[in-house]
Amino acid sequence: MGWRYYRLQLLIITVDNPSPDLTNPVSIAVSEGEHTSGVSARVSALSPPYPSAQAGESAFGKHLGPSMAKLMTALGTNIQYGEREGARVRDAFTGKWFWDCHRNGSVFNLGHRNPTVLAAINDAMGQLEIGNLFLVSGYKALAAEKLLASTDGLLTGVVYTASGTEANECAIRAARGYTRRRKLVSVHGSYHGMSAMTIAAGDNSELCERYLLDTSDFRKVPYNDIDAMRAAVDRETACVLLEASPAQLGFPAPDPGYFDAVRKICDDNGAIFILDEVQTGLGGSGQFWLWQTQRVRPDIVTTAKGLGGGILPMQQC
Repeated sequence: MGWRYYRLQLLIITVDNPSPDLTNPVSIAVSEGEHTSGVSARVSALSPPYPSAQAGESAFGKHLGPSMAKLMTALGTNIQYGEREGARVRDAFTGKWFWDCHRNGSVFNLGHRNPTVLAAINDAMGQLEIGNLFLVSGYKALAAEKLLASTDGLLTGVVYTASGTEANECAIRAARGYTRRRKLVSVHGSYHGMSAMTIAAGDNSELCERYLLDTSDFRKVPYNDIDAMRAAVDRETACVLLEASPAQLGFPAPDPGYFDAVRKICDDNGAIFILDEVQTGLGGSGQFWLWQTQRVRPDIVTTAKGLGGGILPMQQC
């Protein structure tokens, strides 16, 4: 499963002799040498931090762990990003350009170094910083207001978090606290994060065993299997945590009526319906939210990755 997943997700296509004016509409607005609000849309002048690909890989393995570098080498995708723009990235050492079809799990829904995003961040950094967590912030309120507007007013509140993992963790805690129940139902092949509860909710028995996690309150059923979901959810269930289209299963589409059936099962049992849209949300599925295509409102939606425009880490629940 894992190998098939990576083969699917790391689809990066070589571009021979690319012409920015013809092959990359996103980059046409800002060409080399031009600036928007003082921010260059290209980074070709930035040298790699290590003198060779091998040196960079060795340092990465030494200080961050060798497993990912080894996997990328085995898959033939051991690329080290250099110049990047729009939907393309350039290997820092070979000079080859690639179409980035991976998007880093929807981090780059707006492309790499989107000039509009860069300009907005540059303008803000001239006068703002992280602010004070305890004080009222009109900027945070406005961002939340715009995000909620994307749900047509069907969702009414926002919690800012530091990662997709924390967004899902926050959603689970909210469901347990509200229902005063512990049981959680999710689907096989799902991934929800790397905290204790989100690992338990995901489908990685090796990690659960490695970290001695108690999974007795967690149940998993096949995706798109309404009968299995109905059998698993009962009056002891706090929530159904559903990855809208599980990435590790190859992004299957929900069957017609599937979300609606899950919604009804939750309602019948007093359970909270949480939809993990970390990878499908913010336009990743072709619509702003995948649940909007199904015309079913979850109780909680989690989002991350693309919310920061590929520049800033930003997540919400």
